[in-house]
Amino acid sequence: TEQAIAGALAAQLGLPQATAADLVAPADGVRALIGAGFARGRQVVPLRLEDEALVVAVADPADQDLLDELRFATGHPLKPLVATPSALAAALETLYGPSADAQVQALRREVAALRAELAALKGEG
Repeated sequence: TEQAIAGALAAQLGLPQATAADLVAPADGVRALIGAGFARGRQVVPLRLEDEALVVAVADPADQDLLDELRFATGHPLKPLVATPSALAAALETLYGPSADAQVQALRREVAALRAELAALKGEG
């Protein structure tokens, strides 16, 4: 399972796993350190500052390019935590709001429902 893979990766790299509490309630102010587009594109969730280090949840903490980009962009040393891709996706939606794709899909469903309702009303007339 996804959770088992994340657990094995965390154990192999000697890193902690992000808890549900970590992902549900990131600290105030950390969202501004990483833009929504970057966070969604690279699947990274800023969680909190510990001293000067930015604690982030990532699916692949072995991705040195990602970690280097984050250090450069934020100006903070990093403490990565391992998280599953599905947990990251949910946390990103909570932290930054629905993605543009999710908003488009919701609008499409709403339009389809309105069309069905209109067709039903026309059929009654």
